[in-house]
Amino acid sequence: MLTKDPGSARKPSFRRVLSNRSMFLLWIATSVSQSGDYIFNVALVWYVLASTGSVLDVGITQAIVNIPPALVAPIAGVYADRFNRRNVMIYSALFQGAITAITGIAFVSNFLSFLPLMVLLFLLFSGAQFFIAAINAFIPRAVDPDDLASANSLFSMSSMSNKLIGYSVGAVLVLISGVFIPIVYDSFSFFAATALLLLVSSSFGVALKSRVSVSSGENNSVPEAVATPSFFRDFKQGVSFLKNDKSLYDLIFVGFILTFFAGGLVALLAPYAKFELGGESLTYGLLLVAAVIGGGIGAYIFGKIDSRKYVGIIFSLCVILSGIAAAMMGVLPNIISAFSFGMLLGGSYFVANLAVQVIIQAKVPSVLVARVYTVFFGILAIAAPIASFVSGVFANYTSVAMIYLIYGICVSITGILIFVFFKDILREKY
Repeated sequence: MLTKDPGSARKPSFRRVLSNRSMFLLWIATSVSQSGDYIFNVALVWYVLASTGSVLDVGITQAIVNIPPALVAPIAGVYADRFNRRNVMIYSALFQGAITAITGIAFVSNFLSFLPLMVLLFLLFSGAQFFIAAINAFIPRAVDPDDLASANSLFSMSSMSNKLIGYSVGAVLVLISGVFIPIVYDSFSFFAATALLLLVSSSFGVALKSRVSVSSGENNSVPEAVATPSFFRDFKQGVSFLKNDKSLYDLIFVGFILTFFAGGLVALLAPYAKFELGGESLTYGLLLVAAVIGGGIGAYIFGKIDSRKYVGIIFSLCVILSGIAAAMMGVLPNIISAFSFGMLLGGSYFVANLAVQVIIQAKVPSVLVARVYTVFFGILAIAAPIASFVSGVFANYTSVAMIYLIYGICVSITGILIFVFFKDILREKY
């Protein structure tokens, strides 16, 4: 466990993070890219639901979107550790821009049927895994350990702001003009982000060149240049680090369960808006906005408090709160309660995710951080496509509100069980 003398700690600071030119440019580039992503996401889900009228097809779409984090992310993590992480982000952004451009052309040419759309989505979200792996390995190299929580919170708050605007604008655009404009703007945002990333210093993108003992996570004296390992050896090293860290191992077990239920809730949000609330794309956008507002508030609070001694407890409490919120959305399916509990669900979920990110970034050596991060979340992501499909099937036989109630109860129980059986998670700090 990575700890430090509390007396040497500095107060977390957003300003100090942004005073770093490379971090500032990376923050702007990420914000530009995300501004298109969230408009596109609203258009995508509503397009599938409106064109097919099938909850199951929405579930399949969400399953396709969630497959790359499970299959591609661990591969992306290895390459993000082997190559300059800034360059990995640049190539990823270019690839995603090209795929969304092809999607727009296919739509205009009337070739965007369900199957080609699924293929393009798989490619798009596969490319995104390389960007995610690289940025999460770049941040701990570019900021002081005292500012890790602030840096991650800053990027999350930016993401929340983009979601707030993107989901709102996307819902209106889909209602007025359809999905073409959201697709075109998403493609443009990737190319604009690429231009900004070219200005980011490449020095922070280089992993520290030291070999790492996977059993202890400690550096030893064998230089990296002595024997460059193969891809599979690199991948195995990331897996071994996770296996030998008790708290991370427990987090994988708990996180897999939580990701299953979270994946089902996300997959059914659009059907929840349509069939339980009787709304259209604007209602769906409103629910997304509620989650974003809650997530932004939670991210801001997490970035301002000194969470180093309590990060494990914060994670566990947020799990319980997110379960309560989801269950209440099932019990009270009306727009006012759905918006209110949607805020609580978004806030607690995003803070729990931030806590896990900070734990990994703080305790994993730089040379391994991309591999460990992507293997960790790649294992968790296996649950998401399964959950999306299964939830779509169950919703056809029961109701979306019932799924929210059952899943919410299960999530809260999981959070309570952490306090009983997973004490290593509760004791986690950095």
